[in-house]
Amino acid sequence: MAYFFKKKLKSKYYLFAGKSKSDGKGNSIRTESKYIGPYDELSEYFEKADATILYQSHFELGLSRTLYIIAKQLGMPQIFQHHIKKKTDDEHLAMRIVMMIINRLVWPCAKYSIDKWYSKSDLSNSSGLPVHELESQKVYRAMDKLDEFSGQIETALCKVISAQEGASFVSLYLDFTNQETYSRNHDSELLNYGHNKHGKNDLYQINISLCCDAESGIPFFHKSYPGNHNDKQFIHEYAQELRERLNAVGWKGRNLLIIDRGINGKDNFDLLLNHQFDYIGGLIEREFPQYFKIPKSSLCKRYTHKREAKHSLKIKYISSIDEIYNAKHKVIIFYNQENYDDKVERLNVDLSKYEKMCTAKLLEFKQEIQEKTFQSYWNNIEKITKHLREIDKSLFPLFKFKIKSYRFELNWIILRNEKEINQYVDKFGKHVLFSNKTNLKDKDILELFFNKDKIEKNFQFLKANAYTNRFIVLGPMLHSKDERITSHVYTCVMALQIYQILRNRLSKSGLEISTQNALEELEEIVCYYTKILGKNEAIRHINPLTDGQKKILKAININIFD
Repeated sequence: MAYFFKKKLKSKYYLFAGKSKSDGKGNSIRTESKYIGPYDELSEYFEKADATILYQSHFELGLSRTLYIIAKQLGMPQIFQHHIKKKTDDEHLAMRIVMMIINRLVWPCAKYSIDKWYSKSDLSNSSGLPVHELESQKVYRAMDKLDEFSGQIETALCKVISAQEGASFVSLYLDFTNQETYSRNHDSELLNYGHNKHGKNDLYQINISLCCDAESGIPFFHKSYPGNHNDKQFIHEYAQELRERLNAVGWKGRNLLIIDRGINGKDNFDLLLNHQFDYIGGLIEREFPQYFKIPKSSLCKRYTHKREAKHSLKIKYISSIDEIYNAKHKVIIFYNQENYDDKVERLNVDLSKYEKMCTAKLLEFKQEIQEKTFQSYWNNIEKITKHLREIDKSLFPLFKFKIKSYRFELNWIILRNEKEINQYVDKFGKHVLFSNKTNLKDKDILELFFNKDKIEKNFQFLKANAYTNRFIVLGPMLHSKDERITSHVYTCVMALQIYQILRNRLSKSGLEISTQNALEELEEIVCYYTKILGKNEAIRHINPLTDGQKKILKAININIFD
């Protein structure tokens, strides 16, 4: 049996539809209830006791609408229209790209499923873009056009970000990552084997660079390049393009790049200087072991880094002016206890895992020897040891292996080499920074370095998987054509721009909530459409906003009801 009832929530009445059944004892039990809307607004539709709901559907509204408004504030529809529309008669192409971007932030999915996501969003009722305009083939055509004009579009967006969001471009964070793919295209210039930062060297990959404004953390320049190119090779091309991009947005003067150690080398730093870039980078132990041998007790200076929603980070350091790469640099050696603890914890996990893997391999050898199928190894301890080394070359020296083979028996003892482990661990937490800007204050260099987690978090966000984070998510990358690979990457970068803008607005407001939690809260704002018998149009109403949702919308200065 269906019926309507009103319920008081926080001094206001709301209308619900309910279903009930008999419990067999003459009592009626409610089995289902659906929210309809504010009672004052809807009671007129339910004056008759026999009012009948033909159907009720709901659409996600709060999150997608918020992101759509930010995209419009950045002028994305107009920018896409300006740069692409003149080359095509497709009137919906610009909005198609906007929805592709929003999709990465609401519910990332394969391009052939975007229309299904869109049909469940209230944007399909309010944006003016028909659902069929997001069919896969039309989406792919939009991706092809986006790739063709991506440079012009990124420059135009960069100008808007600078004007609206306070991106100064004085200091810049530059970092690199790679994205593996199961796609195969032997004619691709991008897809190739290369050193994978996550150990997935058996898969094709592309490399991605990301440059962010240090003040706002907003990415403004990215580039996809072949998976077999290392960072050192790439910087030659990248420095020129980055300078051209900064010139295009009207920037005059030098910039300070905070860079990864992967591009170290005199030639690369000379190149940066020639393109009007100063730099802060890190030295590696292999090239400068003398700095890493300095004992912790010699680090006499103190620095405290304040972090969002976390306790302050306290470090010890010393600084000096030394000659690096035949030029004077400021060098800062510091020790991070937190980093030390994290690495020790990870090492203990890795040691236990390695020990189990070695034991499993030795048990395998033992069984094969007993079955007389592995005769060449009966007395060849050297070959057995070689197999154990190949499991993990870095961890192998941290163990002592006592292996004995006699006839058809294989026995062993695996011990941790505490002396080697202590020497290995002693390097944990030590970092060496250097900068050609010798006049920079120690604390300014340290502050810029520790704030680089803005770009690292951006990459973590892109590289996350659906189990840890379902927003944006660069992979799995299902495209094989180069132009669609680069379009997919750029779509994710533009989604990241919107995400970072949202993050900055929340941070400036002082509202203590993480950006991801804010996204999830906004996602709970749902729009209902109820069709009643005898009424021509469905009734549209939105579920009551919680206090938390109201605070979020106020903090980011967004009105989803406009």
